[in-house]
Amino acid sequence: MTKRYVTAALAVGALLVAAPPLVAVAGATTNDGEVTGTIVNALNGKPVTGGCFTMWTTSGTFTFFAAPDGSYDATNLPEGYWEASASDCSGKPKYAPVVYDGHPGLDGDQNSVNFVNVLGGGVPTTGIDFVLPKGGTIKVKLTDSVTHKPISGATVCPDAAVLNNSGQPYQTGFCTNTNSKGDAEMRAVVAGTSTMFAFATGYNFAWYTNQPDFAHATQFTVTAGATTKLAMSLAPTG
Repeated sequence: MTKRYVTAALAVGALLVAAPPLVAVAGATTNDGEVTGTIVNALNGKPVTGGCFTMWTTSGTFTFFAAPDGSYDATNLPEGYWEASASDCSGKPKYAPVVYDGHPGLDGDQNSVNFVNVLGGGVPTTGIDFVLPKGGTIKVKLTDSVTHKPISGATVCPDAAVLNNSGQPYQTGFCTNTNSKGDAEMRAVVAGTSTMFAFATGYNFAWYTNQPDFAHATQFTVTAGATTKLAMSLAPTG
């Protein structure tokens, strides 16, 4: 059995992975389930330093850090079908999160993600492996559209999808907040075409670049291993 590295929350610096909807399964009553697997990178198949496995259940969110060899052993999990992901939870993440895609989805709403069957009863669920692609970095400067002064404490979210194990986009999950200079940085964002939205108290919600809705949003490219720099403004309310 591999050594366990456990943390209580999936929040790395400014990188937040949004919790997906929970899926309740009838008969999920025990908490003796176990899931094992590995977390490696897509570049050379080596372990992701600081890799972590997260499972969302109706009993709570469970996160386990992988051992240095990339293996993880998640224990005391509730029995049932649950959504899971792996991320680079190091201080400065480089690899983009991946959502597991190993079992048909049950809720009919999420077409790109499947669920892990936690068996319980002392029977481990094995081989729940993840390969994390290298992500890119987004740096944003957010200002007031009237005064052109920086907006601090605003929420900025790129519409960049987390990938599932089949390499298909799944969900947004990289929101962060601007600092006193109006700057925000998001690391380990999935490479590809994306857009972004921002909002703050006293300002109108807007998509990049300063558009009212997704249909009119400007797209940009996130490149693996590179930094995309963007500037955006919000209009004051009233």
